[in-house]
Amino acid sequence: MTKSITAQFAELQAGRQKVNDDIAQLRSLLPPPLKLTDISQTTDSISLRGSGPNVNSIYQYAHALQVGQRFTLVLVTSIDKVVNQTTLLPPAGSPPDSQSTTVISIAYNFSFTLQ
Repeated sequence: MTKSITAQFAELQAGRQKVNDDIAQLRSLLPPPLKLTDISQTTDSISLRGSGPNVNSIYQYAHALQVGQRFTLVLVTSIDKVVNQTTLLPPAGSPPDSQSTTVISIAYNFSFTLQ
């Protein structure tokens, strides 16, 4: 038996509401130092990617998602350390003996799979 258009539309709306609720949960539990860079959803899982200044905040986020009871599985699939080195040259007109400054920043990229 074929579902009516009304029933199909109701299923579509329910699916959209679930996606909206999932995203609201992901955003509400995200600690301030972390940033999400990608969210992908399939019928049975969500993949997240993001970055942050330290590993502790990444694990705190994973833990918050796990105890939030919306997701039955929170799998940390990767955490990669990213080291950036930037050389700052002395401003124009500086004395000839002025030296450049090297700034090193460290960040961490992460990805999670949620079900």
